[in-house]
Amino acid sequence: MDIGPIERELLIEEARALAGAVQDERVRGRYARLVAALEGGSVDGAELTTLENLLELGLQTGRLRKRYTAEGEQALLRLFQKTPRGVAVATATGEVNQALVALHGQTLTGVTFTSRAPGVYGLTLDTDAGHFSLRIHPEGITLDTVELDF
Repeated sequence: MDIGPIERELLIEEARALAGAVQDERVRGRYARLVAALEGGSVDGAELTTLENLLELGLQTGRLRKRYTAEGEQALLRLFQKTPRGVAVATATGEVNQALVALHGQTLTGVTFTSRAPGVYGLTLDTDAGHFSLRIHPEGITLDTVELDF
């Protein structure tokens, strides 16, 4: 995956900062290899996985926004969305949206939001025609159950 100059500059700084903060030599080595790949302008293989982890952590915690402003955060979010993990999240979200099209025209009779586990939530939608349950978790959103009343 090719990395643009703005993203590359931010990511090299971030990877170096994280490498300096960890004690584990293996983790430090992963970040060092990521920095080398970023300096070359392209990331793939194990370094792409390290990049995905770095981006995901920084985006979820708000660290990237705090360090690089909203503009930097948005640039790195767009990059994450191009990674295999980001594409998988977008695909899953699209599938859920497609499934929710079935709700069009139905009367909503109940909505429940629950905490299923740390970082995992459920959203239940009851309608006059059925029951829809969504699971929201760090990896994205998935359709849990669909029960239609015919």
